[in-house]
Amino acid sequence: MLLLVTIGGRQMIKNERMARYRNTDKGRAAHNKGQIKYIENLKKTISGRIKVRYGKIQSLWGRNVADWWINQKCQCKICNKQFYEKAPVRAKKNAPDWEKEMVIDHDHQYSKKDFKNNANILPRGMLCNRCNLILGIAKDDIQLLKSCIDYLDDKNIYTRSQFVGL
Repeated sequence: MLLLVTIGGRQMIKNERMARYRNTDKGRAAHNKGQIKYIENLKKTISGRIKVRYGKIQSLWGRNVADWWINQKCQCKICNKQFYEKAPVRAKKNAPDWEKEMVIDHDHQYSKKDFKNNANILPRGMLCNRCNLILGIAKDDIQLLKSCIDYLDDKNIYTRSQFVGL
């Protein structure tokens, strides 16, 4: 709905007037102050934090990934760690708390731009930070991860006392 305002016999559309005001230094400062206050109020509730996080994911990854994110469980797909909520309260500096937040795990052959431009590809799943770091350090190399498992399962690991007699 457009609101018409009559000024000195001329009709102006209110939205256009507001847009011109926002292009001035004073208007831009007022608009930014209002936006910051709006976001801060949203972050006070769970649904508001989800709305803010959804918007950030949508701007970075695209709408299809943001819709996918909304439907994910609050659980790591590898270790099954449960999370309290999708968008927990962050510290004052807006730094993530990796004990409370999940991350989006994706195949690194695709960039975030690929996800944004192609609705047919989606991330692999939601992970806790620890599991995501493990995959990142191993560079998604299945053979390396299998070798790690074999190493941990190896029953032939020597103890210190076995080396004393050598």
